[in-house]
Amino acid sequence: MRKPYLLFIGEAQSEAEAKTAFGLRDWARDVCKAQLRLPQSRLDLGLPDMTPDAAARAGVGSLVIGVAPVGGQIPRAWEPVLHAAIAAGLDVVSGMHRPLEAVPGLEDAARNRGVALVNVRLPRRNFPTASGRRSEEHTSELQSPI
Repeated sequence: MRKPYLLFIGEAQSEAEAKTAFGLRDWARDVCKAQLRLPQSRLDLGLPDMTPDAAARAGVGSLVIGVAPVGGQIPRAWEPVLHAAIAAGLDVVSGMHRPLEAVPGLEDAARNRGVALVNVRLPRRNFPTASGRRSEEHTSELQSPI
């Protein structure tokens, strides 16, 4: 994720819907440059409002989706915003259940523009499935010293 961030809060109406954006603003404010909200949103992160183009000109590296709509899906109404972010040269970061690559044309647009699509909910490597049995590596740590 390239810093700093443009926090996208869509049309969120409550802080609970935008907990990722509020968390980033509260705990990493130095890398949160601006917010992008749709006209229906009543929320304000206390950051300047910027379009993806204005954010890119201000040195922003990534648009972070900081809102979680019901069901964790990326609404179709957001697709033009995501495409605009890519066209502006921003990486797009999402924690949604629907991967960014499922948005029509987004993967090709990102590849052509040379920016990244980052799905934080989807690991980039495979982790072994736990068996429920102790591994030899940790067995000695669990034995009593008595």
